[in-house]
Amino acid sequence: MNPKYLYTIRWTQPYATDRLRPYLRHLQEEMEQVIEALLEYKQFDQANEVIARIQAL
Repeated sequence: MNPKYLYTIRWTQPYATDRLRPYLRHLQEEMEQVIEALLEYKQFDQANEVIARIQAL
């Protein structure tokens, strides 16, 4: 008997879908709005520098 094949491990991950978990979509949208607002109010100076450099290309 080969001990290499004595055990099997199976793992699955449920994926969030709009149909099953609409609150995740809502949280994602809110997080994006907060990040956009922080960028607009100059809270991420380093990120703004990178965005300006990319826009200048």
